[in-house]
Amino acid sequence: MSTPQPPTQSGRRPDRPGPQQRPVSPGHGRPQAPPPPQQATPAPAAGAGAGPTQPGPTGAGRPRGAVRRYLDDLRTLRSTTPGRLAMLGLGLVLLSVLTGLVGFISVQAKEDGLEDLVQRSEPLSIAAQDLYSSLSDADATVAGAFLVGGGEPLEVRQRYEEDIADAADALTTAAHGAGGAGRLSEPVARLSNQLPVYAGLVESARANHRQGFPVGAAYLREASGLMQSTMLPAAEELYETEMAGVIQDQDRAATLPIAEIVLGVLLLAGLIVVQIHLFRRTNRILNIGLVVASLAVVASLAWTGIAQLTMLSQLDQSRTEGSEQVDVLARARIAALQARSGETLTLVAQGSAGQVYAEDYAVAAEELGGADGASGLLGEARELAVDPEVRASVDAAIEQNQQWMSLHQELRALDEAGSYVEAVDTAMGRGGEAFTQVEDNLMSAIWAARTTMSLRSADAHGALGGLAIGLLGCSAVAAVGAGAGVWQRVREYR
Repeated sequence: MSTPQPPTQSGRRPDRPGPQQRPVSPGHGRPQAPPPPQQATPAPAAGAGAGPTQPGPTGAGRPRGAVRRYLDDLRTLRSTTPGRLAMLGLGLVLLSVLTGLVGFISVQAKEDGLEDLVQRSEPLSIAAQDLYSSLSDADATVAGAFLVGGGEPLEVRQRYEEDIADAADALTTAAHGAGGAGRLSEPVARLSNQLPVYAGLVESARANHRQGFPVGAAYLREASGLMQSTMLPAAEELYETEMAGVIQDQDRAATLPIAEIVLGVLLLAGLIVVQIHLFRRTNRILNIGLVVASLAVVASLAWTGIAQLTMLSQLDQSRTEGSEQVDVLARARIAALQARSGETLTLVAQGSAGQVYAEDYAVAAEELGGADGASGLLGEARELAVDPEVRASVDAAIEQNQQWMSLHQELRALDEAGSYVEAVDTAMGRGGEAFTQVEDNLMSAIWAARTTMSLRSADAHGALGGLAIGLLGCSAVAAVGAGAGVWQRVREYR
């Protein structure tokens, strides 16, 4: 007879397993067969309602990607007052940084353009002018030396040598400025190759002229032909290219600061709107951070406006009182030198051989002063003259040019009448003095205009000094002030 077992704490007998107790298999200790595989749940057919792709506590819900979670968080943030304030503060900070960066980049580009104008474009344009003028003056000077009987005057020789030396110096400056630029390197190379050839032809002409050989005049005509057909066109191309560079740099620096002004106004308007919003929500009149940010933006706008207006004013004066006048005056001086060269070479060649040089004189004289001697380039320079010194020099040049034209007609009448010696005396005497006065007055006007151009360009560059860094500093203050001011109100909601 079996002894009954005592009941367990649960009140059940051990020989009657409960719902959570598995009975011991009769085959305990032996290998058990694997359990039968579970029946796979068939996937829902296409078009049927999609069930959960992942098991969850409730077996429902859709997976949300990072973008959707971000949008949900953003909606949640916008639904609360602290969240909206934080978003406004972040927007003001980003706009402050953008305004500072745009202003810095814009001002830095203008400073680079003005520095290039002052350090490169204007000096190279002046060198190109000097190169053209020196070559023209050398051609006119050496031609006049052949009209003097006997030995060449010392002052004429010295002037020619100074012209060649000045041309070589200007050519060296132009070569350094040209660098590897294709448009500039070609005329510079042409001039570098032809200048020694021209000087050699002139020396051959002089040597034969001193010995009384007529072939000296042939060498002189060949040298002048090389100058007129090859060297001066190359110098003119170089000069026009450099003047185009001056105009390009001036135009680049003269662009209006539209982007930085618009961004600054938008930032200031945003700061004002946020302050009004905070005043309505909190009944607090002032927010120190936003006030500081607003003052920084106002300071940057005022600084930008004053500096840019000053720069534009100085740059406009550099253009109207400087580069434009220098261009006209330089072309007038070159025309005067070409007219003088044509006048003297007409007498050197004599007869029908000098007809081509007489035509050269007529073209250059027409370009210089027109039919009355007071129009043409001289008249244009007179209209552009603003500085009293420039105007006085141009007026004197016009007066002397009219006298020179009258003397030219006189010497041509003497030459055609067979009075060659009297014609030469007129050309080298009173005519030479009148031409020298025209050239000297033009040079005085050129130097005055060049000085104005350089000074005004330097003043324009100086007007922007420190503005780029200042705009970055003001934007940093605005960003910190806006962020701190809004954050102060956000903390009050915690």
